[in-house]
Amino acid sequence: MIGCKRLTDICISSLFDGSCNKEIRELDLLNLPNISDAGVLLLTKTRITILEFRVRRCPLIDDISVMALASLQVDETVWHDSRLRLLDLYNCGSITQLAFRWFKKHYFPRLRWLGVGWELVGSN
Repeated sequence: MIGCKRLTDICISSLFDGSCNKEIRELDLLNLPNISDAGVLLLTKTRITILEFRVRRCPLIDDISVMALASLQVDETVWHDSRLRLLDLYNCGSITQLAFRWFKKHYFPRLRWLGVGWELVGSN
């Protein structure tokens, strides 16, 4: 979905309303200014398995998205093993130390690549 600058949280809900496959190999939401934690929360509620998830340079993504993705493996009655292997959060809005508490093997047992960090634009 690279380059779909107008894509919003509501679009995520419409795209993944349960009518598609229950597994997505790669979901790339690179540089989409209107995707927020609300969109990630809607996505996690669908219980679709995501193997690689990129939300690089999405300014409205923060710690809440990390917590929502960590909760993908648990529901009321059954333990689901998270299959997320790659998570790219580079230059997202406000990823703080709180999010790093969730990056434990318990929550992301198959995670092999994690992209975090921030770009400094301009200089003084």
